Amino acid sequence: MIKLKNILQSNLFLLFLFIGVILYCHFHFYLFHKQKNIEKNVILKVKIQNIYREKGQLIIDGIAKKRIRIFYSYHDRKEKYQLGDTIIVEGILQTPSINTNFNIFNYRKYLKSNHIEYIMKENKINIIDFLNKNETWYYQIKNQMIDRIDSIKGKDYIYAFLLGDTNYLKVDIKKGVQMIGISHAFAISGMHLSFLSIMIMKMLSFIPYKNLNIFLCIVFLCFYTFLTGFSPSVLRATLFFILNVMNQKFRWSLSEVKILLFLVCLFLFYNPFYIYHLGFLFSFIVSFFLLLCTKIKKEGFFRILISSFVSFLASIPILLSSFYSFNILSILYNLVFIPLISAVIFPFTFFVFLFPNFQGIYDVIVSFLEFCIQICSSINTCVIFPKMPIIMYILYYVSLFLFVYSLKKMYILFLLFLLFLLYMSPYFRRYSTVTVIDVGQGDCILLELKSGENILIDTGGNLYNKGKLSENTILPYLKSRGIRFLHALILTHGDVDHMGEAIDLVKHFKIGKVIFNGGEYNDLERELIKVLDEKNIEYYKGIEKLNINNNEFYFLNTKIYDNENDNSSVIYFTLDHHKFLFMGDAGIEVEENLILEYHLNDIDFFKTGHHGSKTSSSKKFIDIINPKYSVISVGKKNRYGHPSKEILKNLASSVIYRTDIDGSILFKIKDNHFEIETCVS
Repeated sequence: MIKLKNILQSNLFLLFLFIGVILYCHFHFYLFHKQKNIEKNVILKVKIQNIYREKGQLIIDGIAKKRIRIFYSYHDRKEKYQLGDTIIVEGILQTPSINTNFNIFNYRKYLKSNHIEYIMKENKINIIDFLNKNETWYYQIKNQMIDRIDSIKGKDYIYAFLLGDTNYLKVDIKKGVQMIGISHAFAISGMHLSFLSIMIMKMLSFIPYKNLNIFLCIVFLCFYTFLTGFSPSVLRATLFFILNVMNQKFRWSLSEVKILLFLVCLFLFYNPFYIYHLGFLFSFIVSFFLLLCTKIKKEGFFRILISSFVSFLASIPILLSSFYSFNILSILYNLVFIPLISAVIFPFTFFVFLFPNFQGIYDVIVSFLEFCIQICSSINTCVIFPKMPIIMYILYYVSLFLFVYSLKKMYILFLLFLLFLLYMSPYFRRYSTVTVIDVGQGDCILLELKSGENILIDTGGNLYNKGKLSENTILPYLKSRGIRFLHALILTHGDVDHMGEAIDLVKHFKIGKVIFNGGEYNDLERELIKVLDEKNIEYYKGIEKLNINNNEFYFLNTKIYDNENDNSSVIYFTLDHHKFLFMGDAGIEVEENLILEYHLNDIDFFKTGHHGSKTSSSKKFIDIINPKYSVISVGKKNRYGHPSKEILKNLASSVIYRTDIDGSILFKIKDNHFEIETCVS
């Protein structure tokens, strides 16, 4: 035991442990990137470990040979599946899709951080039958708890604060919580478990044996960790409590910081992809700096204020890595919401679960919480930052560590200087960039000019998920580039796949002006104009030239045709002497007119018309413009069969990029050459 104590206390041992963890994680990330996609029809026996409903779907996480997530519609289904049940499932087993856009949420890594390897998608699944009904006692207890929660009105908050499941919260509340920076308060963590452990110890105080009290408390915390699905934050708090008890019992004399660092290594050895789990990052990083704060020799309110301030600073890089923004008032919001949630709502949730007759009081408290969240989230004090380089993460946390250790203001000033540099970096561009964003079967192109202006050409979109593409892809990418204002939104024409997300974008982002094509407005364009009028945004129709800080954009297609596609704006411009031609959905007839009216040749960057359809990009036109690089913005396995083999043959003399194969394509225009990056290499 003495040798073990000496080993654990050794800083050298901790250093080698961290080096081992880094190498171990690097190896697993290498295998992850080499992983091949799988798509095959299989029949599996799946043991259900988690179930929740979302937008008309039942989502099941379970174990077959590997962990799997199953999506299927639960409408008109009479079966009642429960945790621990084993079912036989037939469907298309798939590897989760990789990211096809830069800097946005990585679904595959998220699933890996939750130990999930494969998915089965909706409409490709047949749940054949039960193999057996679960009879395990701990699953039965959790199922009974779920049934009891389902019977209580206002179950969404009980799920959140009792089982750590926020899937049932209203969408606007979840967005509001994220916007004001109190998401961690809704995730069961060390703060909540500290309250539980204190309550348990007080309830067991009548037992004269202290060791027995501690043992019973540990048993309860372990079982509660199971109830919450072994979330990293709850598991961290439980293991931290157990190791602290062992540290005192066996007199290891380990600091709490060392115990936490050992747990970091333990977690990452278990699952290296926890590094992509927000709960893991918040739990360990914020806890690390809070433990350092215990050395601060201050008392009372000043100590609380310092701890809140340090927690806020520690969470900023985590927030920026996922959302590219943070709320500058979140430190004040945390001072209000954390006590309300931890001291009132969290304990009262347990009380209402045990005594549902007090639901009325709980509803009043929750309604007050929702009211406060809605009021605070209506005040937009979020600041957008571009993606933070790794070196800046390191410098930031080193500075914060030195501040907590010494309380010297110079380190905070340096830390704030780093944030200022990051914030200002988009205003000091060294070159222009063009990004063809992968929006599936549609168009969306972002221009970031060296002079500082930002232009978006089209928004993509579809009829069935309006707003989702903007929320999940376009807005996060704009934020990740540090873009806070679009000087112009150019809509080549009124089809949904080119402007379906325009209304949502205008509602949630600052835009200077909107440019429509010629021809009559359709219903979608008129709907957008109503929003533009409400927000006093200027819009223009059928212009011939747009000048933005001496950057001239020419709209070549000025004739009016009898169909929306041929009325597309055809945009020509140059950046650092490189020629660009974007065709929208214009067809062969438009191309013929362009040949007659303009002298277009040796185009450097050509965005093909109509997603590579055979109705555009004729051989005659391609031979004349002679493009160096051709980009086809097209959806994977689209029902139209785009791009046409004929068009690919016409473009063969150029370098072809396709969003269905390459994902997003980023062109960096540097004087005499391009640098090209694709999201899918």
